[in-house]
Parts: sequence; structure tokens; C-alpha cells
Amino acid sequence: MNKTKLKPCPHCGGKAELYDDSKKRSEYGEYRVICQEDGCINSAVRVTYFEEHHAINAWNKRVKQ
Repeated sequence: MNKTKLKPCPHCGGKAELYDDSKKRSEYGEYRVICQEDGCINSAVRVTYFEEHHAINAWNKRVKQ
């Protein structure tokens, strides 16, 4: 697993977690980062990436909206 630290959620400041869905859905990597706080709009993010570092980088570049 990538050692890059995930930044807190840009909307609520909650803890983020990286998920690896590749074993459940396909032979290719499917990584996503979501907020762990109940009710946060980021707890339902469904954007996936083929490589975990892409998912982490995309999450860490997000800004509060």
C-alpha cells in the first residue's frame, strides 16, 4: 500500500480511508478514497482509479466547496 498520507476531508475535516475494490469487481485496480464521517457528502464518493497513488493524489488535491 502507498505510504502517502491522506489529508482530512475537505468538507468536514473527517478521517479519509483508501479502499481497494479490485478484488471484488475486476482484474484491474479500483481504488477510491472516502470520508469516514456519517452524513458527510464525501462518504458516498464513487470515483475509482486504476492505481492507488492516483486516488490518493486526487483526494489530497480537493478543496472545500
